[in-house]
Amino acid sequence: MLQGALLAGQFELAILYDTGIFPGIRCTELYATRPHAIVPGDHPLAQQVSISLADLAEEPMIALDVDPSMGYFTGLLRAAGIEPRIRHVTGQFEMVRSLVGRGLGYSLLIQKPEVDYSYEGEPVAAKPLSDPIAALPVVLAQAADVQLTRRAQAVVSSCREVLSRTHRLGVVLDGDE
Repeated sequence: MLQGALLAGQFELAILYDTGIFPGIRCTELYATRPHAIVPGDHPLAQQVSISLADLAEEPMIALDVDPSMGYFTGLLRAAGIEPRIRHVTGQFEMVRSLVGRGLGYSLLIQKPEVDYSYEGEPVAAKPLSDPIAALPVVLAQAADVQLTRRAQAVVSSCREVLSRTHRLGVVLDGDE
């Protein structure tokens, strides 16, 4: 949807994950992040420092059905020889966290809120994955054949400045360790 709008000239820039990028889109990496597992706060895996994908093989999955999340995460599991046991699918990030908090399964996510509980107040534990998974770049995307306006160029400069400062200060972005 966002990429199509870029190519149609509906807007100049979009911040995307660098996966499934359409031809005709030029990207500049802003930073890279790594996926993590989220489990109920009282689950035995919540006590571990990190979780392997194999640890999740027999657990029910709560899938976030927002492009490209579902395909990316089910692809990671299948590449590790695990067929995901999807119990629930939702397009809402906080619904995923609520279902996990209620003990209905685990999920794999990129974004990691600062709080370790769902909107309902149920505890959840976000744990890094111990598997060797390549970082997923977050990119600033634009149509390759479009000259950016000065306003869009200012946004690009601002993104680079803020993210450079954030990384220099050691701030963790989206679960990036």
